[in-house]
Amino acid sequence: MGKLSNYIVNEALDHILKVGAYTPATHLYVALFNGDPSGAGTECPGTEYARQIVDDWDTASGRATANTSQINFPEIETDDWGTITYIAIYDALTGGNLIAYDDVSSYETELGDNLYIGAGDLDVSFPTGGITTAWANKVLDHIFKNDTLSVPTNLYIGASTANPTDNASGIAEPSGGAYARKNHNAWNIASSKVTTNDGAITFTTATASWGEITHCFISDSVDAVLEANIIFYGALDSSLLIGNGDTLNFADDALEIEVDAA
Repeated sequence: MGKLSNYIVNEALDHILKVGAYTPATHLYVALFNGDPSGAGTECPGTEYARQIVDDWDTASGRATANTSQINFPEIETDDWGTITYIAIYDALTGGNLIAYDDVSSYETELGDNLYIGAGDLDVSFPTGGITTAWANKVLDHIFKNDTLSVPTNLYIGASTANPTDNASGIAEPSGGAYARKNHNAWNIASSKVTTNDGAITFTTATASWGEITHCFISDSVDAVLEANIIFYGALDSSLLIGNGDTLNFADDALEIEVDAA
């Protein structure tokens, strides 16, 4: 499975960034499409066709999860379902919100077909970068009902002179010089998998050199550097050399978080 939808990524961003909590759906359903469900695709026709419940998911690991058990569709007895080119996951038996989707090898259905998706064949994953692996797993487990992800109590912006990487092991924060992570809990409502800071983020003025800041990150802790605490990270558009008397500042809307969930 490839892409998490705009809808669910926006919900996840708003949940993590304290804009609005997301409660997972009671059930998830897998659907078959003749075309892209996020565009002009059409769900399969056919007398026997119906979305199938898929509530049994592996615990996320390595930024991915997959269906634990085989998913069986009813036998095609009356009329074919057309050419299947996409598989999608929704939060309702009909209508509802698109959760994830991906294209598949084109399959022309025929009478007598017994379609099924094997255990582990319906996988959903985050690509590398942007969100740490620990939090990618937490988000997937929350969406796919394996575990509850609590909204963080507080969020802190940190600076790094190196790339934090997906496991947060690369974080190199300034030491001394009045450096401290900056608490910031105000974020704009996510749209198209993107959100920005609501209000300026201004660090304490440096009293000694902080070095060349190349990256920033968001944590749920004021000081912990464990992967479990580092949520998002990314490179600055251009590095900033912060010396004695300089003030690191992100203007309103300047710090953009974009989740590539393809």
